Amino acid sequence: LTTYGSNQTRDFVSSRKDTTQALNASLCVHKREPIIQLDDAGNIVRIQYNEVFRTPLELPFDVFPKWYAAYTKWVRMLHDAKYEVEVDMQAGKMLIFHNWRTLHGRAGGKASKDRTLIGGTVTREAFFSRATELLEETAGYDMRVTGTKVK
Repeated sequence: LTTYGSNQTRDFVSSRKDTTQALNASLCVHKREPIIQLDDAGNIVRIQYNEVFRTPLELPFDVFPKWYAAYTKWVRMLHDAKYEVEVDMQAGKMLIFHNWRTLHGRAGGKASKDRTLIGGTVTREAFFSRATELLEETAGYDMRVTGTKVK
């Protein structure tokens, strides 16, 4: 799963049920990445898996049996309760997680009809930029000089 396994296509316009466009255009993104992505040292840097946007997998025939055994184990683990954490979302509650390191989903059929769930993305750069500002403002650090405390 670190070599093959996440061929995906997503149309960011027509896949959105809440879009205001007439769906006469599309913005398709095609990805062919391993499910488990590693850095040069072999550390996991990203998990990329979405059952909804999968497309046919392209891999050598002789690799398929071993890959499929690993994939089957992966899917069993994804749906195993011992690897799940359920978060009871209440009005005003916020849940933040690292989208490249945390697999997440929604429990079908458990949501009330009168709830609104709003998702958003904060880029890593925006997060660290604001954290830097807050450290400078509240704790007296000058982050431009390797985190030196100046106050």
